[in-house]
Amino acid sequence: MICRVATLVLLSMFSFAVAQELPTFGDSSSGIITMNEERKLGQQFLRSVRARAPTLD
Repeated sequence: MICRVATLVLLSMFSFAVAQELPTFGDSSSGIITMNEERKLGQQFLRSVRARAPTLD
């Protein structure tokens, strides 16, 4: 009996969590930087990380 009640409580909590939606942060046109600038920053960051990362022989 207690197991059934616990299961029902857990299932009801799960259904509530699924019902929540993610917030909208806006579209790409409302950003501070353009998609091109973001891509360039990402590439520069990856280059700097890869330059400092040790390589395996």
